[in-house]
Amino acid sequence: MKNVSKSTSGLFILCMTCIGLLFPHSVMASSANFTVNATVISNLTIVNNRNLNFGQFASNTGGTVVIQPTDAGTRSVTGTVMPVLAQPGSSARFAVTGEAGLTFAITLPADPTLTRDGGAETMGVTLTGGTTDGAGLTGRTLTGGVNTVYIGGTVTVASGQVAGVYKIGGAADTAITVNIAYE
Repeated sequence: MKNVSKSTSGLFILCMTCIGLLFPHSVMASSANFTVNATVISNLTIVNNRNLNFGQFASNTGGTVVIQPTDAGTRSVTGTVMPVLAQPGSSARFAVTGEAGLTFAITLPADPTLTRDGGAETMGVTLTGGTTDGAGLTGRTLTGGVNTVYIGGTVTVASGQVAGVYKIGGAADTAITVNIAYE
């Protein structure tokens, strides 16, 4: 009987091996688990706290007026433009809030043209930007979830530029849209 038992167990092992070869997935199946997560972060917001203003100046034979994209919004002039010191202008200032530690970028619109209220005369503007830390408008970190963005620029003044108030859209005083996004 011992011989029958050994040959039966050998036959059993041979049969199981054949079944494993014929049906490898059903006999040797394996599984793993996974989880699904989502993280919602703070909305990125931007609020205008101050508008860009080139101040008052006389054109004379022309030049430029520059407002630096800093909190002070320092103004300088080139050519024969004569600034009125009592009306120095200011940079635009925006408060940006969002998820602490993440970075964001500001996209400025195409450079606008200022049109004299009640007239057709224009002045071209080139916009520039900066942030609290004096850097540009991309790759800015929301330290503590906040950052301040400044927009300055250069307005080109023609020789004998007609006096008046110049705005985007003239009398309509159209606003500029600034776009912001997480990077």
